[in-house]
Amino acid sequence: MLLLVEILSMTAFGAQVPWAGLMIDPEVRQLIRAGRARVIVMLQVSEGGSDEASRAEAIGRAQDTVVSRLPQSHAVVVRRYTSIPMLALEIDATALLALETMTDVIVAVKPDRPLTTQ
Repeated sequence: MLLLVEILSMTAFGAQVPWAGLMIDPEVRQLIRAGRARVIVMLQVSEGGSDEASRAEAIGRAQDTVVSRLPQSHAVVVRRYTSIPMLALEIDATALLALETMTDVIVAVKPDRPLTTQ
C-alpha cells in the first residue's frame, strides 16, 4: 500500500500561506524519465470555512481544478483525499509539464512511495 510521506513537513501547504513557487521534488523528474510515476500533489486551499464540511468542499474544488487542467490520457487519479489538501496521481512527462503551470492551486509535487517501517 502506498502511503503519504512527509505529511508533517508539508502541513503549511494546506493553509493559506504565501508561497514563493511550485516545488517539484527532483526525484519526480527522475521517475518521469523512466515513464509514468505516482506522485502526491500538495494543494493550495483557502481556509474560508472552519468546519470540516467547508474544508472538504474546498479541497474537492482544488482537486477538480487540477484534474480538469490535466491532459486526459497523461494522468490517472489514484486517490482523492477529503481531509487533507492532497491528490494522488499517476503521471507522465506531459502531465508533469501541465502541473508545473498550475501555480495558483499547487504548491508541491512529491513522489508517492511506500512508507517503510524501521
